[in-house]
Amino acid sequence: MIPLVRIVVAAAFVLIPMIAIQAIVRALHLPKPVQMPLLALLVVPAVVLMLRAYTRLIERRDLHEFSTPGALPELGGGVLLGAALFAAVAAILAAMGALRITPGLPAAQVLPNLIAMAALTSVSEEVLVRGIIFRISEVALGSWMALVLSAALFGLGHIGNPGADVWSAAAIAIEAGILLAASYLL
Repeated sequence: MIPLVRIVVAAAFVLIPMIAIQAIVRALHLPKPVQMPLLALLVVPAVVLMLRAYTRLIERRDLHEFSTPGALPELGGGVLLGAALFAAVAAILAAMGALRITPGLPAAQVLPNLIAMAALTSVSEEVLVRGIIFRISEVALGSWMALVLSAALFGLGHIGNPGADVWSAAAIAIEAGILLAASYLL
C-alpha cells in the first residue's frame, strides 16, 4: 500500500473513534471538571487499541511499540521526567517574568483536568505524529525526511492554538517536533 494511503487509513483508525468519543462525552453535558478526565480515560485506551487494530489488520504485525515488558517503569520514568521538565520550564519563565502564578482555584480542582488534558493530548499527538506519520514515512522516505516531515506537520498542527502564529508553530516544529521524533527514532 502507498505510504500516504497507509498514513490516511491509520489516522482514520485512530481519529474516528477519538472524535466519536469526544462527541458522546460532550453530548452528555457533564460538569466541566468531569468531562476532561472522562475523555482521557476513554480516549487514551481507544487510541492505543485502534493503533493496535490497524497494525494487526492492515500491517499484519504486532504493535511492538507498546510492548508490555518494562512498560510500567518506563511510563513512570517518562511521566516523572516530563513533569520535571515542565516544572523547570515554568520556573525559568517565572524567573524571567514571563509567567506569573496567581491565586485561584485549589490545586485539587485544577490538577485532575490538567493531568487528563496532558495525557489526552500527549498520547493522541504522539500516536498520530510519531506512531503513524513518522513511522510510516520513515520506511518510504528515510529517517531524515520523515523527521522533517513529521516535525513540520507537528508544528502545523499547533497553529490553531490560542495565540499561535507562524513563528510559534515553527518553534514547536523545530523544538518539539524534531526532538520528539528523534527520541522516537532512538
